[in-house]
Amino acid sequence: MRVLLFIILSLGLMACSENNSQGANNAPSSSSGTSESARPSGPVIESGDTNGPMKIDITVTGKIGGSAYLIGMYTDQNYRVDSTGVSQSGTFTFESEEGIPPGLYFVIFPDNRNFQLLIDKDQQFSVRTQDNNLGAVQVEGCLESELFYQVKTLEAPLNNALAAVDNQLRGLKPGDNGYDNYKSQKDRLIKEKADKLNEIYSKYPNNLFTKFKNGGKNPTVDYTYDESGEIDMIQYLWEFRNAYWDDIDFNDARLLRTPVIQNKLKQYIDKYTIQHPDSLKISIDFLMNNVANSPEFYKYFANWIALNFEPSETKLMDSQAIYVHMVKNYFTTDKAVWSSPAELQGLNQRATEMELSLVGLKAPDVVSTNPKGQQKSIYEMKQDYIVVYMYNPDCEHCQEETPKLKAFYDSWKRNGLGVFAIAIDTDDTKWNDYINKVGIQEWVNVHDPTNKSIYGKYFVDVTPELYLLNPDRKIIGKNLKTHQVIEMIEKDKNQR
Repeated sequence: MRVLLFIILSLGLMACSENNSQGANNAPSSSSGTSESARPSGPVIESGDTNGPMKIDITVTGKIGGSAYLIGMYTDQNYRVDSTGVSQSGTFTFESEEGIPPGLYFVIFPDNRNFQLLIDKDQQFSVRTQDNNLGAVQVEGCLESELFYQVKTLEAPLNNALAAVDNQLRGLKPGDNGYDNYKSQKDRLIKEKADKLNEIYSKYPNNLFTKFKNGGKNPTVDYTYDESGEIDMIQYLWEFRNAYWDDIDFNDARLLRTPVIQNKLKQYIDKYTIQHPDSLKISIDFLMNNVANSPEFYKYFANWIALNFEPSETKLMDSQAIYVHMVKNYFTTDKAVWSSPAELQGLNQRATEMELSLVGLKAPDVVSTNPKGQQKSIYEMKQDYIVVYMYNPDCEHCQEETPKLKAFYDSWKRNGLGVFAIAIDTDDTKWNDYINKVGIQEWVNVHDPTNKSIYGKYFVDVTPELYLLNPDRKIIGKNLKTHQVIEMIEKDKNQR
């Protein structure tokens, strides 16, 4: 499924014939970090404006020979654009007749050191820096990179001063001794920095540098305090999240070739949204509505979110709820126009299989055959809490988890715990041998070689799979390990 989603995504990286194994500090390597099986099997070229030809002449004073690489990015994917030798006098050139798409690029050396270049339409320019100080970059002929390093120099002392003031403010509340003084200093420094940056932004409003710099900042939201004088973090987080994307121009696809969008998306989903399906759906819908008319952003966001909440890719207990929500709402024929009908049908079929066994829903019943040939049902069990346990006798992880579940069952069966164990993808001989070997004869054990009695009831991504049902026969836990069952039982009891 991860392969399918990446094919749907069609991010369009320039494929490389070899990977850059060197990597870089504070820079991307040529690997995306995803498994090989999750990538398109061949070159996929991203359509987009280039402004060729490109010719970047670079001089690194003090560097003698060697090689250099130009690395580009598309969201969270990195690729090699060019590589070349470095002369004995430290000079080298990156060239391309076709030019390169606008974005942030890294010049990387085999010893992992690097510097950045922000490139748009000016693709014939020169760069000078020093081997013992690669951060001392001077650019001529590329406005984006010139502004990039000009602002770095401008911001450094202001950022240091702000960090010092923030350190003094940490732990202070309004009314505390020194709070007003440090807060005033902070406000003054923030304004000074903003004024200097805004002067540049207003002069170059559509410049890639302005969009990149503005897009990367977090919104400024004032704290509010509750009656006890404590910061109201719920209100703060709500306002922060709602303003989080205000400075992103979703009509400017150049930003997708910088780290801004990927970094903001990951922070928005993982850090600034409560990791619960209901909260995540609200944040996701808010974001997707914002990019409804921005095809490239829509495609990237839809695929990234669906991929990251695919059950095998996250530890969120009910990630399937997010996956189903994404597929049902955003991978429709009128919205996911980059995908074929067959691909969409496959995604929707998988989502349909998941949506019957989401946390909070009434648990599906299963009626199947026990070792004596009798029909057994989940709903005929009398225990308050039921573990629905799906396993395969040959599965190594099942062989580890089943004894743990048996030990827990033995200690908790008097408290109203039952186990409905479903053997899958096996035969009757292995199934019966396993029951006797592990000693789980007290459980309700069923097996259906045809899978007809269990298909579409409880979604199984990998075995073992453990669901927990409460006395109302609602699903209160899934994707659980045995040690988590007691926690879920106690939580449910406290809510009754």
